[in-house]
Amino acid sequence: MFSRMSSDNEVFQADEFGVLPPASTMSHRLELVSSYGLVTGEPRYTNYTGDFIGCLDYILYRKSQLSVVGVLQVDDEAQLREYTALPSPKYPSDHIFLVSEFQWI
Repeated sequence: MFSRMSSDNEVFQADEFGVLPPASTMSHRLELVSSYGLVTGEPRYTNYTGDFIGCLDYILYRKSQLSVVGVLQVDDEAQLREYTALPSPKYPSDHIFLVSEFQWI
């Protein structure tokens, strides 16, 4: 079974210079899902800088081999804004930590 990209995906819509190959040519056979996507929904942000706030990071796994026990809640936006953006004295990276706990099926 192949997973294919949709040309409706926001990534292709934002490709104003036509750098990306056609969506119909992009596929893979990996049966991966996001641990946050299934449990709490994708975080609104995993990268929080002055120029960009969005979700760049994922923890992917195979549902046929693992089940999610829990995920760590992402840091509150008010805490991240305390020093304007990341990195900061409190957060050494411009990415938020994602943590998932799994068990073997």
